[in-house]
Amino acid sequence: MSGGVSFFLVHPLSSSHLYLFDGLHGRELAKSGLRGVDLGSGSGIRPLWSGDSESELVVGMFDIAFSRVGSRCRPRRGPGRVQVGSGSG
Repeated sequence: MSGGVSFFLVHPLSSSHLYLFDGLHGRELAKSGLRGVDLGSGSGIRPLWSGDSESELVVGMFDIAFSRVGSRCRPRRGPGRVQVGSGSG
């Protein structure tokens, strides 16, 4: 096992809202789409994160990945490395 983390990002055509799901729910999402999602009903697939902000989405993905795989997920600085942040203060 490589210890990776997978996600599904869903963007409904009818809104600007984004939903982030655990990769384990791919089959259910493919079968039912957002009809099978818990949007406050208490049943169905619960998104790991939802919102309208792409920067919050990236931070949320890193937080979830870090909680699952620990320090192996920390972004590194330097040439060719990803740096996480909004670029503001």
